[in-house]
Amino acid sequence: MPPLEIIVALEIIRGILYVIILLPVIATTNLRGMKLVTYLTLILAEVGAYPGLIMNQSWPAFMRFVHGVEITADSFFQSLVIVRVFSKRKSK
Repeated sequence: MPPLEIIVALEIIRGILYVIILLPVIATTNLRGMKLVTYLTLILAEVGAYPGLIMNQSWPAFMRFVHGVEITADSFFQSLVIVRVFSKRKSK
């Protein structure tokens, strides 16, 4: 396993890249609420997980499936937080 400093740096870079990818989508879409969260979840999972899982033939299919479910759930909660933080607020 790599040192903690490398893991933290890579996670920060990954987070910044996700915001760079998702912020224009949030700013230009008409979707709101859970529809937007679902859309962003699919984008995150497609960018961050599915290609690697599909190409990793050394893992058994069941392990790839379970890991795909885990990463999709992770992408869902990341999307939920990103939508809450960066969505346009309704003015009163």
